[in-house]
Amino acid sequence: MTKNYPLFFLSFLLVIVVLLPLKPLSAEAQIVNFPELSLEDLAQKVDALVGHNPDEAIAYMVEIKMRLTNSMSEEYRNIYCENLFRLGLTHMSAFKQFSDAKWLLGAVPFWTEFLSDFFSDPRHSLAMLNLGDCYYGAECWSDAMDVYLHTLDVYSMQIDSEDLLGILERIYHASNSSARENEAKKVLWKFLGEKYSHSIRLFCLEALFDDSLKNNN
Repeated sequence: MTKNYPLFFLSFLLVIVVLLPLKPLSAEAQIVNFPELSLEDLAQKVDALVGHNPDEAIAYMVEIKMRLTNSMSEEYRNIYCENLFRLGLTHMSAFKQFSDAKWLLGAVPFWTEFLSDFFSDPRHSLAMLNLGDCYYGAECWSDAMDVYLHTLDVYSMQIDSEDLLGILERIYHASNSSARENEAKKVLWKFLGEKYSHSIRLFCLEALFDDSLKNNN
């Protein structure tokens, strides 16, 4: 269900060069690792690694985040936001490569911060779905349900049918794994109306029917 946001594949160095002002980072910028590398150098490292070795790229992205944390003037805010979003995506890419849920859980703080601090970003709903998918993939069923339910509360009218169907499927599965079936049923009933696609209504109807059969046995 998670989409690959197109900006993720743009050169990170290009983002840094376009957005970076001529003046250097302020004295408060905290260099934790890689003192020999400038911000542009770090971005080059990310570009070179992120496609094939996302696990190695993360260390450089975290360093970019640390250097910008105490230098949050407006001209750096766009770089910070972009890096934060990419940190979440890169952790998810590492999960796809290594099939280790630790990468999904590692993405959670970055998605959470993005959702909290960049509410007006057009990718906010996508970040929320990604957070839910991270919990879901790590089998943190109740946490995943909380995020998906909140996503529906905020963005249900803006989510396309394919993603909406995916959310409902995940809610139904997560509810069966977290003893929250009653909550899921209330949600499924809401999506039986004619304004929703045939595939959504059919899934909700079949899920409710299966649940009814299970409870009667």
